[in-house]
Amino acid sequence: MNKWIILLLSASVFLGAYRTSPHQPLIITGQAVPAAVALNSSAPEPPVKPSDKPSVKASDKPASILDDTVNRWKLALAKEHGFESWEKATWSSYTLGPGNHGWAVILVNEGKEIGYMIIHAAENGELRLTEYGTGSSPLFSLTTLYRSLIQLGLIPESTKADRLYLGPLQGVWTLTADQKTYVLDAKTGETLPFDNLSVMDNVTIPLPSNTTFSGKLEEKLLPSFDPYERLPWVQGNPVAISGLDELRITLQNNPKLTYVSEPYAGKVTYALAVLGYRKWEKDDPYLILDHEGPCYLPLLSALSRGKLYP
Repeated sequence: MNKWIILLLSASVFLGAYRTSPHQPLIITGQAVPAAVALNSSAPEPPVKPSDKPSVKASDKPASILDDTVNRWKLALAKEHGFESWEKATWSSYTLGPGNHGWAVILVNEGKEIGYMIIHAAENGELRLTEYGTGSSPLFSLTTLYRSLIQLGLIPESTKADRLYLGPLQGVWTLTADQKTYVLDAKTGETLPFDNLSVMDNVTIPLPSNTTFSGKLEEKLLPSFDPYERLPWVQGNPVAISGLDELRITLQNNPKLTYVSEPYAGKVTYALAVLGYRKWEKDDPYLILDHEGPCYLPLLSALSRGKLYP
């Protein structure tokens, strides 16, 4: 099938992504897919053969350390609003790409996916929470991958799927089938408009300085909105924000901020509603975005890869 036909078919179904012509960047809004086109959420896991198994093999970090860390973080977050279901959730970990020294953790409660964590090992061996979120469409969800495979007709057992994480909003599945390569957004399952991995930003993933969930918690939560209500990010100017202090002031005056990022050499545009921020006293702040559910990204890392528009 012609590559652009595949892309357009996929864009007509998956979560809030569209392209007005084959020559324009793919735009992902973070809005939910209409119920009329939603696929069966109880679909079985895909008959693929991921090169990484649900076990700890990304570095020499003992499995018991990862297990203890995930369980501790899971219980700490379960005390916060919106994370209550995490307390009794089970989880599986999956290694992230060659040399990434990271894991994707998918949390499940009562048979349903409810959230995720992206974890990396720092140079000193400590584990850091690079990204996390709640909702029924976690990053690197096997259910979402299965739906994408159905849409692309890639169901044979010979299909190979690999996870790759390059930073905020840059988690992808790379699929190999019939000597062809496909790159899918690991959150929405949308087919990305390239199959050559050379366009992917080859940068060092910035890690939070600490992940302790200790000390006083400062949090601001705002209702979601449609980033396409006013489109300020199309013709407007971004606000200058370099840290949490500026973000606090900006959100007081402009409670509807849109975060825009254009990774992969500008081939994809993400426009996502800002839901607020979260900071524990001894940890770095996280920016909260609406990306198929609340998505928590290290603030400084997010600011280095995108802009905020009032």
